[in-house]
Amino acid sequence: MSSIGNEVLDTAISNIDSICASDVDLATQALLKRKYKAAMDLAVKGLHSIPRSVLSLDSHNMCGKISLRHTTCGKYGRDAVSFAVIYIQAWFELENRVAHIRTATELEEFEQAIIFIPLYYLHHLRSAMPFLVSVVWLKSILALGKLQEGKKEILNYLQTAEARLYMQGHWEAVLKREGPITADSSVTLSPKARYGELIEILCLNILIPLGEKSVALSYLSTDVSIGDKKKLAIYKTIQNMPEIKPRKVYSSAPTLKRKKNEDNNIETKHGETNDEVKRPVAEEELLEDEPISDEDVKILVLSVVGVGIVAGVGYFAYRRRRNFLDSVSYGIRQFTRLLAGNQGGGIL
Repeated sequence: MSSIGNEVLDTAISNIDSICASDVDLATQALLKRKYKAAMDLAVKGLHSIPRSVLSLDSHNMCGKISLRHTTCGKYGRDAVSFAVIYIQAWFELENRVAHIRTATELEEFEQAIIFIPLYYLHHLRSAMPFLVSVVWLKSILALGKLQEGKKEILNYLQTAEARLYMQGHWEAVLKREGPITADSSVTLSPKARYGELIEILCLNILIPLGEKSVALSYLSTDVSIGDKKKLAIYKTIQNMPEIKPRKVYSSAPTLKRKKNEDNNIETKHGETNDEVKRPVAEEELLEDEPISDEDVKILVLSVVGVGIVAGVGYFAYRRRRNFLDSVSYGIRQFTRLLAGNQGGGIL
């Protein structure tokens, strides 16, 4: 880009309030120039410059939800798609560069930025997100660890009447419902190709990282609309992927970064630091998680056998001792009777 172009871009960025809603070029140039915050601001300004829809909220229209539609929102849909995609890409680049632990305020801003585009389509345009916006939004949140959220969005969509037309392969009904692809459409992909792209995201970007390989294979085996070529490609990719453990999902709980001097200055009553006190606890947790080895099993068996032998020996000793005491008691009684007979004028 020439120096004149940079000056024009910088001037436009510094005067965002005067930008025209249909001018996507400046936002695109800011994104390519890696001025992500400026690109986001330009995109937000462009989105809010689009006239607000006067339609009533319709639950059947899936307002604010993902969809496979090639276009939405009539004549304003094309500008909305462009600004929405720029916003998502700029937001992702900013969030992907966060290296520190987020503060409570940063985490709240992160969560709000995730749902900004869905809320925009819900309240401003009162329509579902078209296919291109849906795919870009899904891949962005999945790349940042929001696997469960992405899974929930896709599964909720697959339960709608619109999605059932795709799942059952009623392509003529889909074309009749959406209308033909025109210059205002966000994509030129066929309904079958759009559906295959969504299932690929579900299987490869969500179910596999979550450790649900069997679920992904089961879904592919029962699907009738994705097409044999696409299904085989996804199936081979899953089979060739190494076995991975379930991926930890990004936690939305606020996490605050501790100051370094807190751990160094705080001491217990016995003069031990927190690190010294916590270390044995961590070791105990590790010991509790260790599996039982063969040596431990042998020791346990020998201990049980030893206890049984000791108990048996004790029991027989007790029986023999009891017989001895009975014999002594019997002799004492006989001797007592003998003395009693002599005192009564017996032999003597």
